[in-house]
Amino acid sequence: GLTGTAASMHLYGDPPMAFYNMTSLPNTTNEPYDPCSSNNWRILEQPLPAPDGPPVWAYTRDTAGRLLAGTSSEGSAFGNDFSGYRIAQINLAAATDPFVPGDQGDGQAEPGKPLIGPFSRPLLGMQELPLAMSAAFLSAGGETQMNMQLLRIEVLDGDEQASNSSDIGKLKLTFVETATNPCTEITERISKDGVGDTRVVYADKVVLAGMATETLASLFEPQSQLAVEAAAAVDMVDLNNYGKFFLAFNTSERNISTAALSGANGTHWEAGRFVASSDVQQAFKWWPGTQARSPNETSAADCEDVTVLQVYSQSPLLRVAVNTPQWSCVPNVTLDTCDLCENATNWVGRPQDHFPAALADLLLTQLALMLNVSVTELPPLLEAKYEWHEISNPQSPAAAWHFWRPGKWWETFASVLQPVDDVPVYIVGEAFSFDQGWVEGALETTEMMLQEKLSVARPAWLSRNDYCAAMPYYPDKRRFAS
Repeated sequence: GLTGTAASMHLYGDPPMAFYNMTSLPNTTNEPYDPCSSNNWRILEQPLPAPDGPPVWAYTRDTAGRLLAGTSSEGSAFGNDFSGYRIAQINLAAATDPFVPGDQGDGQAEPGKPLIGPFSRPLLGMQELPLAMSAAFLSAGGETQMNMQLLRIEVLDGDEQASNSSDIGKLKLTFVETATNPCTEITERISKDGVGDTRVVYADKVVLAGMATETLASLFEPQSQLAVEAAAAVDMVDLNNYGKFFLAFNTSERNISTAALSGANGTHWEAGRFVASSDVQQAFKWWPGTQARSPNETSAADCEDVTVLQVYSQSPLLRVAVNTPQWSCVPNVTLDTCDLCENATNWVGRPQDHFPAALADLLLTQLALMLNVSVTELPPLLEAKYEWHEISNPQSPAAAWHFWRPGKWWETFASVLQPVDDVPVYIVGEAFSFDQGWVEGALETTEMMLQEKLSVARPAWLSRNDYCAAMPYYPDKRRFAS
């Protein structure tokens, strides 16, 4: 397995960093770089190669690597293996973040001290973070609702507002009631006599966060300016389908089984990420004791005999093995009758996890290949769960993550925060961020929307430079960056 960032630039198919003028803007008298400048987008207009080549934003990683860095098709494929992701078509101007010190070998921690402090994973899972945010929102007087699907957003004119109520909001939101099956985890509309129960909410402002890009434009009235602008934004991003697999192993016996999950030939993989060219593209090993099944398991000792691997892959081979067992169950199945689902006899582990035995065998075979051990050396599999993220998945009909297509993506980044100037509809999320594929991107677009569109002052804990460096190519003057 290989890992790395800065040292692997050529392996990814990117041109050398010398192609970029990262510390001064082109056609200026060495203007010093400021992440808050509204002119930084000009860096992405520089020709590659100079002086007459296409601008940076016209390239993908793959085309830049082949045309500029001389990367072969084999080198490009190796770069994808090395990264753990297949991202050859990502916009080069959005894929390269030259302003993160760690990418350049700077910002190293003082020997013996952590760079950003110790990281603690919530024992009951990362969902504890949004649950805590929801609890705080409710305690402040907010209202939340589950199992209500947003169908459409209508912008009311003055007459419509006056005819309904003097204090009605400018926006009309229509929701339909849904239900989630505890066995299949599929959410569907509840229909009575062919008509789903609907709820209408009026609002002064609407923030759409983490919406599936594939259905975003359909929320608005056809041919409306909102629908047109949303569709144009969606056209600037492409999507990646992705599988996530979680494998829990019994490592209570400290013997060759435990050693196998550390890799052969002295790999000594204790925790963190392992990447390879196998169909298990990358695996994350959780440190023992950083996961728990119930609130009663609160110490590391409760889970120290369990080793959890978190596997990410875009492999078509794994996609075929996934098939659709999670989605093909008899009607009205319950958590207690999951074993009645189609092909349930071919599953491993708990019936509600719907994990095909063929998929488990394939993952274990590829994992053994990755670690250079035999399958029989791997410890016993206790439990397995998975999710394949794509628009056709009825559990969560959305892609796993997005990336910018070639083009002036920074203009779309700025416009999608509020697609229509005089309409208080705002869009945030990973799909239209500078940190696509990560929740940080969603949080960064949210902070920018609050400051630049709703004029919410920057919080005291967030410095000017840190805020601006999260998106240094923002083309408009920032409100609170002086």
